[in-house]
Amino acid sequence: MIQQEQIEILNIDEMTNGLCTAGETCFKRGEFKEALELLLRCVRAPRSASTKYSEAKSYYLLGLTYGYLGQEMLSKENLLKGLELSQASDYKGEVINCYLSLAFFHANLGDFEGALGYQEKALPLIREFKEIEQEIAADMEITCLAYQGLSYVKKGQLGISEEILKQIENLLGESCAQASVVTMLDLALRIAHEKQDKTKFHNCLTRLLGLPILEEGFFGILEYYFDICTFLFEKGMQKEVRELLDYIKSYYDMIPLAYLKYDIHNFELFYAKTYGSEEEQWQASQSLLSVIPEYEAEQQRAKMYSFDYIEFLHRERDISAKMEQKSKLDPMTGLFNKYTIEFLVDEYFSQKNEDQAAALLIIDMDYFKQINDTLGHLAGDAILTDTANVIRRFFKGDALCGRVGGDEFMVFVKDVQDVSSLLLQAEFLRREIAKTTSERNITIAIQASVGVAMSTAGFRDYGSMFAAADEALYRAKKEGRNRICVVE
Repeated sequence: MIQQEQIEILNIDEMTNGLCTAGETCFKRGEFKEALELLLRCVRAPRSASTKYSEAKSYYLLGLTYGYLGQEMLSKENLLKGLELSQASDYKGEVINCYLSLAFFHANLGDFEGALGYQEKALPLIREFKEIEQEIAADMEITCLAYQGLSYVKKGQLGISEEILKQIENLLGESCAQASVVTMLDLALRIAHEKQDKTKFHNCLTRLLGLPILEEGFFGILEYYFDICTFLFEKGMQKEVRELLDYIKSYYDMIPLAYLKYDIHNFELFYAKTYGSEEEQWQASQSLLSVIPEYEAEQQRAKMYSFDYIEFLHRERDISAKMEQKSKLDPMTGLFNKYTIEFLVDEYFSQKNEDQAAALLIIDMDYFKQINDTLGHLAGDAILTDTANVIRRFFKGDALCGRVGGDEFMVFVKDVQDVSSLLLQAEFLRREIAKTTSERNITIAIQASVGVAMSTAGFRDYGSMFAAADEALYRAKKEGRNRICVVE
């Protein structure tokens, strides 16, 4: 394989890993629309050994993102896919993350047995992981144990919960992550209430309300606060509910997601209906109504991304075909395959402005079936290989060259400066293909028809450019073959 191809393949891997990193950054900031877009692009990228971790991580993050947006089925589907890929490559940290997230998923649905099953799978892995990542694993262990304790206390098994809380208290250190501390306090509050230990209950609540909030990632622990708030509501603790709601609302402006704001206003409305006056109920209902348009728009965006993702899964349903398709190169010619070309073209358009012209060429061999029928498939394969070499020679540099079908090739040319020069280059290519085949003493004349689409005609993604170039190719065939037709 030539050096240029090696460079391009390396760039695809870097691009794929970069999409995962950027998606994770957006996720941590609560920029879920951007996170979904980046992570979905990552999992659609061609696969290689150096991108396996990014693919597994992206499915895990997609699971979390869809979960936060209320798309439970997609959340679990992505978490399970992330778990499968992480287990296959022995990424212990990601396996643990998937187990913990699946446990949280089941606990939120009231399936405490399911939650405990995932927690029990996670704990021994966490303790192994401690030998590699001491601090991270310590937080994971505390969070996992707290999840376990909450599952047991909600099932009414107080004794087991108390033993788990003792384990957590022995593990707590000064550098523990805030999520670990909040989950521990959630458990401690419930146990103190069940044991009617008012002093410990008050101390835990005071500690909870005194925790400083870090702006980045605050939304990620809001669910724990909501869980505590629901518990306090259930126990009729008006004063404590009010204190916790005021604490949460003091960080309202940090919350990037409309659905979390919607939940806060729902808590406020429920509080007003339970403890407030008619005037307070009216004000709470108006506040809730004010956030509904933003909430509905956010849910609509999530559904649209869900539909896109379902369509993607449908196309990729056959796993063995998916594995073959997601390799980068056509095995016969060494050019990119259709999957890779599609990925790279869409990535190009996601990063470029509309003023930069690009071209997509579909090159189809005329009467190629006759070659296979008359001279056999070995001769046909030799012609395809020669044609690939000609295309590679004529389009160097940043051009993306691929084989996208049996006798069909594609070239994507970035940043076209002069359309007439490009078309002249395509014409020379067409003539060279015919010349190359005739030099091999093949008695059946081979010709190439070429369809060309220019992005300046308003095509801004692979799908629309391919459809336009395919239409131009059809026109070239209809007009007698062995020619070039263009959509500009």
